[in-house]
Amino acid sequence: MSLFKVTLLVPETKEKWSLCGTANPPLIPLRNGEPLLPFFQPMSQRTRQLTLHPTSVVPQLIPKDGKTPGYFHTAILTELPHSGTIYYQFGNPIDGWSSIRSFKALSPPSADAAIRISIVADMGVSQPDKVQYHWQEEDAYQTIGHVTKLSSSTDLVLHIGDIAYATGYAPKWDMFMDSIEPVASTIPYMVTQGNHERDWPGSGTFFDGRDSGGECGVPTQHRFRMPKPSEDKTFWYSFQQGSVHFAFMDTEMPCGRGSPQHTWIQNDLANVNRSLTPWIIFSGHRPMYTIDDYDGHFADIEELLFNHKVDLVLWGHVHYAFATCPVYKKQCIKPKARGEYDAPIHTVIGNGGQGLAPIPLRKAPYSLYEKDEWGYERILVHNSTHLTMQFYANHLNTLHHSFQIVRAFPRK
Repeated sequence: MSLFKVTLLVPETKEKWSLCGTANPPLIPLRNGEPLLPFFQPMSQRTRQLTLHPTSVVPQLIPKDGKTPGYFHTAILTELPHSGTIYYQFGNPIDGWSSIRSFKALSPPSADAAIRISIVADMGVSQPDKVQYHWQEEDAYQTIGHVTKLSSSTDLVLHIGDIAYATGYAPKWDMFMDSIEPVASTIPYMVTQGNHERDWPGSGTFFDGRDSGGECGVPTQHRFRMPKPSEDKTFWYSFQQGSVHFAFMDTEMPCGRGSPQHTWIQNDLANVNRSLTPWIIFSGHRPMYTIDDYDGHFADIEELLFNHKVDLVLWGHVHYAFATCPVYKKQCIKPKARGEYDAPIHTVIGNGGQGLAPIPLRKAPYSLYEKDEWGYERILVHNSTHLTMQFYANHLNTLHHSFQIVRAFPRK
C-alpha cells in the first residue's frame, strides 16, 4: 500500500493519499479510536486517476517505465475544532487499513501567534543504497531526516520547487512520497512547482526548457492539491497560518505586468489583513536574486513585493544557501527607525539534496550570506514583531547562519 497525506490549511483541511489498485477507499476521522463522521460532516471525497494520453502535447508524458500511477484521493474535512489532536485512518476491507494517524488542529490566524516552519528546496530523494541511478541527490535522505526529527516542534513544511526530480519516472515519485510520508502525514506539506516539475516546450511555460522530462506539472498537481484559486493548470496560491500570510508564485509561468499571475499576486497582496496576519512570506522556485546576479524579468513582481511590504522571500533553483540584506532594485535599504519597514530579505535555499552549485567569486553588494553545503532552513515566527530565520547544515545538523526581522505592530 503506497500512501501519503497532505494537510491544507484554510479554509478547510484536505487529507490526501494515494492507494494503488482501488478507486474508492474511505477516510474515517476518529476521536479516541471511535469514528467521528457525524462530528466532521460535511465531508466530501474526490477520486482522481492520473491519465496519461499518447496524443498529449508531450509524448513523454507516458511514464518512461510503464508504471501505472494509480488513483489519488482527496478528502475535505470541514468544521474541524481549533485545538487538540485530530486522529484519522484510511483504507478499505479489501486492501487493508492504515495505522491510526494524527495531526494537530490548526489555530485560526492571530497577530501574536507563533509558528515554526521547516523549509527545503531542490531536494529529490536518495536511493536506498545511495547509488545514483537517475539524478544526483545523495544527501536528500539527510535533509528529510532532519526535517522529520523536528516534526514535534514544527507547524508547517514548505518545499520550494524541484520536488522529486522524477522527470517522467513514476517509481521515483513513489520513492519521494515514501520519504516524506512520516512528516507529511502529520504536518502540512506545502509545495511550489519548479522547472523539473513543469518546463516543456509548447506547454505554456515562460521558459522553453525540457527540464520536466515531459511531466508538464501533471504528476505534481495530482499529488499536491494546493489551495489554488482555480482548478486549471496554474500553480499560484496563498493561505494563512498563525500570524503569517503565505503567498506562492509559479516562476515557470509568465508573470509580467498584465499576465494572469501578476494580476493575482497584486490582488492577493493588496488584500492581506496586516492586523490579523502582520507577516507576509512570499515564495517561488527560480530566484529573483542570486549571489552575483539579478533576474530582471521579475522586476514587475519585485515592485509588488516592495509596495505591499513583503517581509521575507524564499527561492530555490540554485543549489546553495544564500541571503541578502533588505533589498530593492539591487540596493540595500535601511529602515528610518527600528521596527519600520525597509525591504524584503531574499533567500535562496536550493541546498536540499541535489548536486551543489559553486559559490561565485564575484559577489554582489547585497549578498550577506552564502554557503555551498547541503542543509535545510527554519523560520521561527515568535509573535507580531519578531521573526528569525536559520540556516542549518546537514553535516552534524549545525546552525551556520541566522538573522532576525523586527517590525513594529500594528503595521503602518
